[in-house]
Amino acid sequence: MIPAYNEASHLPDLIEQISEVFSLSRVIIVDDGSSDNTRTISKQAGVTLLHHDQNLGKGRALSTGFEYALRRNNIHAVITIDADLQHDTQYIPKFIELYSRENFDLIVGWRSRNISDMPFSRILTNSATSFLLSIRSGMHIRDSQCGFRLLSRQLLENIHTNIRGFQAETEIVLKSVLSGYKVGFLPVSTIYTTERSYIKPARDVWDFLRIYGRSFFWNI
Repeated sequence: MIPAYNEASHLPDLIEQISEVFSLSRVIIVDDGSSDNTRTISKQAGVTLLHHDQNLGKGRALSTGFEYALRRNNIHAVITIDADLQHDTQYIPKFIELYSRENFDLIVGWRSRNISDMPFSRILTNSATSFLLSIRSGMHIRDSQCGFRLLSRQLLENIHTNIRGFQAETEIVLKSVLSGYKVGFLPVSTIYTTERSYIKPARDVWDFLRIYGRSFFWNI
């Protein structure tokens, strides 16, 4: 499942890469109110297309995709991948193999934090949030923010996010661990370009603090 907002420049390459390792008939793209050709490209690719009339944020896009998946009885797990080509699609079969072998409910991509691979600002925020979540959860959280992950049907039926933005993925990790679900991490390559990022640091820091504070009052 791919949440996408104005990703027309990346989607053709991503779709081609996915087609080499996975059937496009099983791919869901959630167009989160894009103003470019994201929707047209998705339709032409033959994937399942879901659409928001306006941009609601990555968290909402993920929720829309998850809700659709849960209505399909033959879906046992969902793999999410970002649309900006920062994830190597060759790891998709590795997620599936690890899920089949270890029966994890959540498998999160674990990116290298080398300065040569990842911008320093991302290293700082990912390290800080992962460290704080590790303290809160009692589990070593290796990567709290990676959007390349696998989520089991059972987890999706019981773990929900209330965050509209990027920190929805952090909320899912923390709720999963605190609820006792089996969580694992898969080392994945780190790919960063000079493309514009839609991450808004101030808002996402605020979202993280909200999640962290509210977690002490969750009824889990």
